[in-house]
Amino acid sequence: MAAAIFQTFTPKQIIVEMIKDPDRFWPPYAGYDIGAYDVERQIALRNDYEHVEDPVRDLPLLNAAIEHHAVRMSEKTPRWLFDYLINSYDAHPNKTAINGIYRRRQRLEPPLHAAIRLGCSYVVQQLMASPDIDVNVRYAAHFSLAAERPFDCIHAGFAHTGLCTLRAGEYSPYSSSCFDAVEAGVYFFLAARTEGFSDGRTIPRLIEVCAQYLLRVHGHHVAPFDLDGELDPLFHLAIMEQMNSWIVDVIESIVHGDQTSPQRQNLLFRGYEKLLNVAVAVPGDKNPLVPHILRLATDDRLLPVPPDPSVLGTNPIAAALQAKNPYNAVAVAEHVYNAFSLDDDVPQDPMLYLQNLFRNFEVIHYGSISDENHHFFIQMLSVMLEDDDYIEECAGWAFLWAREADQNLRYVVTNFPIMRTVDWLWMAIHSRHLGYIRAILNLPEFTADVVSKPMPAVNAIGDVPAAPEGWTFLGAVVQARMLHAILLLLNRGANPHVVPRTEWSLFWREASEDWNSGDMERVQFVSIYMEYDFFQGDDLVGSVADLEANQTITNTVEVALATIERECLGL
Repeated sequence: MAAAIFQTFTPKQIIVEMIKDPDRFWPPYAGYDIGAYDVERQIALRNDYEHVEDPVRDLPLLNAAIEHHAVRMSEKTPRWLFDYLINSYDAHPNKTAINGIYRRRQRLEPPLHAAIRLGCSYVVQQLMASPDIDVNVRYAAHFSLAAERPFDCIHAGFAHTGLCTLRAGEYSPYSSSCFDAVEAGVYFFLAARTEGFSDGRTIPRLIEVCAQYLLRVHGHHVAPFDLDGELDPLFHLAIMEQMNSWIVDVIESIVHGDQTSPQRQNLLFRGYEKLLNVAVAVPGDKNPLVPHILRLATDDRLLPVPPDPSVLGTNPIAAALQAKNPYNAVAVAEHVYNAFSLDDDVPQDPMLYLQNLFRNFEVIHYGSISDENHHFFIQMLSVMLEDDDYIEECAGWAFLWAREADQNLRYVVTNFPIMRTVDWLWMAIHSRHLGYIRAILNLPEFTADVVSKPMPAVNAIGDVPAAPEGWTFLGAVVQARMLHAILLLLNRGANPHVVPRTEWSLFWREASEDWNSGDMERVQFVSIYMEYDFFQGDDLVGSVADLEANQTITNTVEVALATIERECLGL
């Protein structure tokens, strides 16, 4: 009778029928044990070297029930059916079939891997209760003998135990795509997050619950650190994809576990700092994992920052700012300050330590060059309020990244009168910041007479070189090749004779030839003479087609060249 059922229905159809009419298949009533028959069927089929695989009809009932449970949200596989099918494996003398391993290699996903992949936490619990289950069985879904994939395991596509054997002749589980049940929880979570499902949030969370069960009940988890104490690549990916609940469970299990274990020692030796460096850089600000790592570090009486935070090199604050996550940076800074403030055993002043931390070059650099970090930029300058050199350095970086850091720059200029207007002007010209040149021209003191007269010397500020005594506004923008700024100054009544005629002639001839030359593309000309309006750093704003069709460029260039020709050269 059981054999006839398998001839009539596929395994997936049998599962549907069993759910609809349990008595028809339930052993006490049906007169046969379809679960036991299926185990015998699997062993016979998969050990028969003459049998031609049929992935539809050869599928084990347990695997079919798992897939039905995940796909049919309105008709989930009942727990009694899972229990019955798993018990059928447990009652059989073959102890490897439940792990998908047979004498003849099979392209069959182990039930435990399938249950984790589809987020069936109850099945994972019941399988882990089986005395024959092996969490160390490795499996990869793909199967390839292609020569261009030398680092594929020769067992790829088949369940197997032990280390992977690579086609390149190496033995390593790290460069192979096969993974055991513990690693499967992370791999499948990452796949669910990146490849997408119809329910993009629920499925990853269900997979995470399965991984948490393996950890909490059986103690199995991916090690956060490798043999060299560096963050394991798989664990790094888990942090980046925000597998947060599982990550916290892993760290806490290490904290409360064997205090002499290598993982515990790695955690105590700057391990929290390495975890935090990744967590603060996760796309999207206010990563909820950050306060968890800070809390665990506090419980261990550790600060997750470098011993000498002012030295060159990435620390958690710099890592957050590099990823443009200012709120994460503020959270770390506040934690450091509070940790010092609340610990009576620490002799150092918390504000002095925080200031030392903010003197790290990467903190200054990344905190200043982007308005996306403006929230932290304000906090940073409030801590360094009395350090004019520090504020000048921040202002210098903001000027050099004028378009991206306009809000930061305006905040410095408005709230910190650390430099003269002429200093800001020199920096604006050097950084080709046309917006600030326009703003400075609108100041009452910048009359036609002022923009033509010699200016006082300006000291070097950051990467901006010094300006000699007697430099002129108009002369500086001519040397900077800022065609638009030249036109602005001439229209404001600047005296063209403060710039030598030979310099005007050279500039006019060069610009005219570049504009009319068939050798120079429009985008090249604009990047040299009108950079600020149309470029963001080295990147063009918009498309090349938009730039070439922009009539404003043509009008501005032709008017500027005609004005220089008429007023400066007298032609």
